[in-house]
Amino acid sequence: MRSFFRCWVSGTTKMVTTLISKLEPGLGNPTIRLRVSRFWEFRDQNDENILYHLGLVLVDGTGASIAAQIMPPLDELFAPAITEGKVYDLTFYRVRQCTSQYRPVGNMQSIALTKWSTLEECTDVPENFPNYVYSLTPYDQLRGRVNRKDSFTDAIGIITEITSVTPIQTRTKDGESLKRSIYIRDAELALLLCFLICKKIFTSVL
Repeated sequence: MRSFFRCWVSGTTKMVTTLISKLEPGLGNPTIRLRVSRFWEFRDQNDENILYHLGLVLVDGTGASIAAQIMPPLDELFAPAITEGKVYDLTFYRVRQCTSQYRPVGNMQSIALTKWSTLEECTDVPENFPNYVYSLTPYDQLRGRVNRKDSFTDAIGIITEITSVTPIQTRTKDGESLKRSIYIRDAELALLLCFLICKKIFTSVL
């Protein structure tokens, strides 16, 4: 199959003709310059071999953000060329509405890369180009966000303890997860939170 994906490093300045705030639904939007603020794999919680999509949070030069998805099998095409933290010029992409079940950032729209999408890595990035986007949640509101999967929850604090890795049994017969707990406190040392970092491992694969 012929691939229409192109990715190269450019040392020249390229005209950027739109921003996140000006995106419209569909395929007709012009080139946009974006930083990959976050980049992750969204996999089945019971079988890590099943990839649902690659997820990204993208930030433009004004600090506006938008979520993006790369669906299989395009993950094999794009994943090796994308690095978290780098800036790219993106062309030939689809803009669509976010689902009500999953919206990593506040933007109601999202970007989907297609087989026609073009990525050009930028090397002439201004020093003031935003790196991250987040909305900190006060500690007294975090309990109400337990088990919410429709959006990210950001918090900042002081790490007080990192535990050793321990195994936990999953709902599948042939696998288990590894768990590490991270405890943080807020600046006033008034509240204590525990975050779990889990990695699923399988003892057998059919």
